[in-house]
Amino acid sequence: NGATYHDFLRNPDVQVRKQAFEHYFKEYGHLENAFANLLIGNAKGQVLNAKTRHFDSALQASLFQDGVDETLYNKILMMANEKYIDYLHAFFAMKKRVLGIEEFHEYDIALDLEPACDVHYSIEECRSILKQALSVLGDDYVSLLDQAFTQRWIDFYPSKDKRTGAYSWGTYDSNPYILTNFTGSYDSLSTLAHELGHSMHSYYSNHHNRPMLAGYQIFVAEVASTVNEILLNTYLLKTNDDPSYRRYILSNLMEEFVGTCYRQPMFAQFEKDLHAWIEERKPISSKTITDRCLELNKAYFGDAVIVDDLQKYGFYYVPHFYYNFYVYKYTLGMSVAISFVKDILDGHPEAYRQFLTKGGSESPVDELKNAGVDPLKDEVYDNAFTFFKEIMDEFESLTEQKQKQQ
Repeated sequence: NGATYHDFLRNPDVQVRKQAFEHYFKEYGHLENAFANLLIGNAKGQVLNAKTRHFDSALQASLFQDGVDETLYNKILMMANEKYIDYLHAFFAMKKRVLGIEEFHEYDIALDLEPACDVHYSIEECRSILKQALSVLGDDYVSLLDQAFTQRWIDFYPSKDKRTGAYSWGTYDSNPYILTNFTGSYDSLSTLAHELGHSMHSYYSNHHNRPMLAGYQIFVAEVASTVNEILLNTYLLKTNDDPSYRRYILSNLMEEFVGTCYRQPMFAQFEKDLHAWIEERKPISSKTITDRCLELNKAYFGDAVIVDDLQKYGFYYVPHFYYNFYVYKYTLGMSVAISFVKDILDGHPEAYRQFLTKGGSESPVDELKNAGVDPLKDEVYDNAFTFFKEIMDEFESLTEQKQKQQ
């Protein structure tokens, strides 16, 4: 099922991974026409909604609420799917080489590049690490972090009937409370950094704007959380010389980047195609969708990965296709965050700190522009994909050192 599938894909036995992949997607194949009708019907509804409001396309209608046009959407797709696609292909080739898998299939890519380090953090240790990692954002930011821990903003531990995952929530006149399922792992530390990013963004927005203008849009919602994660990982890499630990941190950074800045634009291209077919009144069937799915996956994985025929049903289990052109915002959020981190680490956190106070008082694009990071400029994406190449090169260098020592 959806919960166990990804666990099976991390199993060291290739037959377990293969069977999980085949069993899972065969079921989607059995119901392909039902899934196709659901997906096409949803897209038709978005096209109709756009037409009744006199937009040229469903994409244009979706982008309107964020104050941007198709130029931004197309730029993100071009950067990931064309200009910097070679970096992704190099990543998969490296992963195949490091894992030592001769026939590298799609069901093998979830394997960890570096085994998880045996590290465990107490809540107090997490608090200390985060205060040091985020100290570049200013004394008042660190003081607010302390409040989050001492004033019980955070419900840390798993408990009966508690939701899985982690969340930051609250109201205009409450603290921005956090729910986590803390286990003391690296993931728990990283999750705390992420959710505290959301909470700090909400806190500063609420305290600098009246209620009607305090809420920030989803367009920029992941920026602050991602900034915190990158700052945390940068700090961990600077303060730990253990090669295996460094490889583990770098591998996590690479996997997150691939999932956010490459996989989402691939999905975004399909979403654009689907709506364009409807707007052009082209006939669409499950075969139309599954053929395009295979084509996009082959372009995405490159020569290093064997794309099996069952992968053609892969788009049917992506819920984000029902979110009305949402997935490109993941890429935008991470790309913008990397540019912010670059400025922060260069000793200039002021513009980012100002961004945290804006809430919904400006359009999301203007908030970013006024903070010195213009998402319409190539530089933002050049910074992001260069960052990915740099951490990939560092990982490869550490891996070569390891192999020489063995």
